[in-house]
Amino acid sequence: MTIEFTDKDTSIAEPFASCAIMDILVVSSVILENFYEH
Repeated sequence: MTIEFTDKDTSIAEPFASCAIMDILVVSSVILENFYEH
């Protein structure tokens, strides 16, 4: 595996990782809101 290939992989995976983190934050906040409401 070369460094170029690794850089490509990380640049491709980074947006997906940030989207996944945002999804987790949104879902967890919604779950917490529902938990505190009930």
